[in-house]
Amino acid sequence: MKIRLAALAAVVAPAALFAAATPAAAKVTAEANVARAEGDWGGELAIGVPVIQDGGFSITPGAGVFFHHRDHPGYFTDDSQCFNRSSGAQVSDGKCDNSGTRFFGKVEAMYRLPMSLGLGVARG
Repeated sequence: MKIRLAALAAVVAPAALFAAATPAAAKVTAEANVARAEGDWGGELAIGVPVIQDGGFSITPGAGVFFHHRDHPGYFTDDSQCFNRSSGAQVSDGKCDNSGTRFFGKVEAMYRLPMSLGLGVARG
């Protein structure tokens, strides 16, 4: 589960999901966040399209990319070359650069206060 720093957990009654909501116009949202996924902190870039909007409440499915610092315990660097720790074979430098990228899908429930802060939770 992904927990976003900028988001606070909001409890939404299941009945609110089926309230008289109007379908969203084809409005694409883009966001950049600090995120934590599976124990790693990083940043995410995502886009989504709201499918339910009612007042300040919205449900938005989306997709994005999570960039994070990844530990590669099976590899090591020696004289600017990257090697597999178990076999000793030379491998691509990407295994030793400690960067990671993951694609994800998510659904976000949000309540936005008028002219103010938005509170939401996302599950990816």
